[in-house]
Amino acid sequence: MAQFYKVRLPNGNVLHPADWTSAEPLYSTVELAAGAFPVVTAFSYAIGGTVPGSPGQRQSTLGDTNLEGEGSRLPENEELIAYSLSIEVYMIGADGASDPSGLPAVDTPEVSLPNMLRLQRDVLVMTKIAAVKEYTHSPLSWFPASTGVMQYNSASRTLVSGGALGSVSANNGGEGVCDKRQFASPLYVKGGETLAIDVRPGPGSVENLTLDAAARIRLRFYFEGYRKRPVA
Repeated sequence: MAQFYKVRLPNGNVLHPADWTSAEPLYSTVELAAGAFPVVTAFSYAIGGTVPGSPGQRQSTLGDTNLEGEGSRLPENEELIAYSLSIEVYMIGADGASDPSGLPAVDTPEVSLPNMLRLQRDVLVMTKIAAVKEYTHSPLSWFPASTGVMQYNSASRTLVSGGALGSVSANNGGEGVCDKRQFASPLYVKGGETLAIDVRPGPGSVENLTLDAAARIRLRFYFEGYRKRPVA
């Protein structure tokens, strides 16, 4: 991404992010189970907080989020200009072996193609800043991962299925860096403003999602752009 020296926001305000960094995105994680679930919210916690939707209220690590402070808001001494949003999808635990598609179960952390399509079909992603309005209200598939490995294996063996052939795993869209969804105009979050991404199942659940009881689908959200942070 090119270095910008002046950014004019849609409201007319002008920012000068020349001394900001674009080296590290702001990210947060949630987990989804099979069956009905309430809205789970990314960026609702900081490092060390509880990962929404996780079994046993798992304590987050730096692998889950790099948001500091109390959570649910950007720290007072930071600012963010987000140009894009991308979403990674992983399976934690065991894929359900009784998938009605008839395909053998995949090995963790891969997500089976039928489960990925169910997530892309039913999960809505809603971004809220300063509790003013929803800046995004789109299905999961609108925000490709732009990371990881593009994989569609139709003749691979998996351990979890006893070596059976025919598993098919999938990524959330393209894995190339240029595949990420760019916003029509940048989203600006000033220090102290609330920030949240609500993950909502449109029909009330991800219909026909096949996972073992303790398994979860892990979604990791990335805001990429410019971040202003303290130097010490």
